[in-house]
Amino acid sequence: IENRNASSSNGVYTVLNEPYDSEWLKDLYGVQPMFTDIDAFLSQCVATTATGYIRYNYTLQQDIVPNLLTLAAVLDAVLLQDDSPLIVNDALLVFDAIETFRHLTVL
Repeated sequence: IENRNASSSNGVYTVLNEPYDSEWLKDLYGVQPMFTDIDAFLSQCVATTATGYIRYNYTLQQDIVPNLLTLAAVLDAVLLQDDSPLIVNDALLVFDAIETFRHLTVL
């Protein structure tokens, strides 16, 4: 959601595909990307961009993370696990993926 701000100098965000994403950017565009620490990035999103968060469990829901990222984009939210220090008293839970998908099983 961070790259929606046209006034921002931030560009492309990649997830779960290292080192291929950085190689792709370098090969196609000659860009050597700078990486932001994930904790700092999420903190920035929660503070300035996101309207809330999606509760999820990476270990149990790793297979559907791409789907959850799409949902997060639609809801202007970030994915956070229960132990995240970014979940504070005024944090808005916009979707509970753990509860909603508790009966989901791998086909």
